[in-house]
Amino acid sequence: MDWVSLPNPTHLPAGGWGNEPVDAPRINDIQQTEAIDELPSFRHHPLDPQKDEIRILHLRGSPNGNDIPTGIIRHASLDSKPHYIALSYVWGTAPELLPILINGCRFPVGLNLYSALEHLQQRAGSPSHFIGIWIDAICINQQDNSEKSHQVQMMGSIYSSSQFTLSWLGPQADGSDLAIRALDYIGEQCLALPDGPAVEERCQLFARILSPPNQHPPACSFPVNPIVALLRRPYFRRIWIV
Repeated sequence: MDWVSLPNPTHLPAGGWGNEPVDAPRINDIQQTEAIDELPSFRHHPLDPQKDEIRILHLRGSPNGNDIPTGIIRHASLDSKPHYIALSYVWGTAPELLPILINGCRFPVGLNLYSALEHLQQRAGSPSHFIGIWIDAICINQQDNSEKSHQVQMMGSIYSSSQFTLSWLGPQADGSDLAIRALDYIGEQCLALPDGPAVEERCQLFARILSPPNQHPPACSFPVNPIVALLRRPYFRRIWIV
């Protein structure tokens, strides 16, 4: 198996989902960080708990992914079955915060979340496209304990009502792209096995993949170290992931 030549997984569709919100500020309307510091801070408007409302961030696309992440917040009732994805990620402990733009105002986020938003806006592509995302640090007013308590109680419904949950493991490093391609391939091979008592077939599959280099097929290129490095990332040490 030539693990290096495996194609990249394509489970996350390229391009945005939906039409451009008419009241979203354009990226080019706002200059870089110096101008952001002069903007007012974003303030959350109250949610209606009787309607099971949540906030959804509509993130504008950016072809090169280098623009300051920009979007708008809109309220939606889960009863209306809104289209959005849920983001799962690590908040991190780094004290540094970077500003993003929400409704034309600045909003500080942690480095790991900022990196995720940069990646997602690039996947959205054109500035006329956007991705609807639910992100706890942004879509819950962290200064309102009553709201936080109610939204935490809704967490199961929020995630299950999303189109899917995107797990952000962090930027590419230590051969992580190769590790993900290898794990994706192994998963596809396992799913292709017949249902029922296929334990022996699965054991044989992994035996072939992990066989020593002097056996056939050779496994010397199997990316053990990149996979180990990937699974040692902080994401997998969170108690609700483990």
